[in-house]
Amino acid sequence: MNRKGFTLLELMIVMVIMGVVYSLSVGSFQKAKENAFALSIKNFREYLYSFYQKNRVELICIDRCKECAVFVEGEKVKELKPLFDDSAKFYAFDPLLGTRELAFSSLFDKDGREEEVCFRYTIYPNGVSDEMMLEYKDRVYDQVSYFGKPVMYYSIEEAIEERRALLDKVVN
Repeated sequence: MNRKGFTLLELMIVMVIMGVVYSLSVGSFQKAKENAFALSIKNFREYLYSFYQKNRVELICIDRCKECAVFVEGEKVKELKPLFDDSAKFYAFDPLLGTRELAFSSLFDKDGREEEVCFRYTIYPNGVSDEMMLEYKDRVYDQVSYFGKPVMYYSIEEAIEERRALLDKVVN
């Protein structure tokens, strides 16, 4: 018998093998992509900008910072793992008034119940984001909006000193 082609059965076996290999590879690529971006204090602003499209985007943490979620135009779109616990402190730097600890306004759920907010970070429709300093586990992360990523310091005093030095450079 002189054959010049493949039988239908042989072609079907090859197609099944290709399908199995494809499904295994797509699943592992998706898992690798999810693991490649581990959300942290250092990159949450970058993560929030992925939701930004001329909308107000907020990262809000409630229940002593045990529950965090992303809100777009007031609607919850994604729940997140907590970035920190309730030992974190948040500060605003004002060149005239000095540095003050931030307190966040409450959040009301769909049933009208008030939730105590321990953290809120906002990207406004014009693309500007909140400027704040986060003090957590003997580190201070300065979320100043004109830097690409937050700058890390070892104390709040060091962060304030650097902010003042930066302000002096800009003014003078």
